Amino acid sequence: MGDVSSEENQVKILLEEYKVLREEILHKISAHQKNVYIFASITLILCGLGVQGDLDQIFVLLPFVIAAGHLLIVEDLKWLCRLANYNQVIEEKINMLLDVDYKIVYWEHLAGDWSQENTLYQLIYNTILYLPVILICGYSAHKGAQYVDAYYENVSMYNGCIFIYIILFIFCVGVAIYNMFIYPKEISETVKSKMNL
Repeated sequence: MGDVSSEENQVKILLEEYKVLREEILHKISAHQKNVYIFASITLILCGLGVQGDLDQIFVLLPFVIAAGHLLIVEDLKWLCRLANYNQVIEEKINMLLDVDYKIVYWEHLAGDWSQENTLYQLIYNTILYLPVILICGYSAHKGAQYVDAYYENVSMYNGCIFIYIILFIFCVGVAIYNMFIYPKEISETVKSKMNL
């Protein structure tokens, strides 16, 4: 490869790393989409079984199933953000080494720009996207709490169950907000400091 300190060789090394990470990002996107479909299918099947049959006990566990699926999907997104943010830094480094008037490598920056164009738009979009899940989760929490309350006839358990489901919901929302807004910035700052940018 020759002199690693030369700018040309540094660009070659960074481009190779960039290529590998882009392939990994595309693979993760594909896996993430499959996980979303699996999660949606399981949720709908369980909800349908609970509504149609005499299986009210499904509603006791369904909010926990939804929470587990949601957290797995958010974890996938976290890794995707990590890779994309690292590739953004590689783009900056390549463009800095080439020192031209325009950006030669800029794909991950564009993806980042598009995803953060308008925070209000993102909030509305994600709320609409998650609305069916929120409604199913709310209905399941209500029916599950009713089932537990009926199971323990002498003690009122409804409010206690609803409280547990609300805490679970708040936890899931908090994890999603952290992973969408705070975590990517922390990664970018760390990687930039390590690469002297």
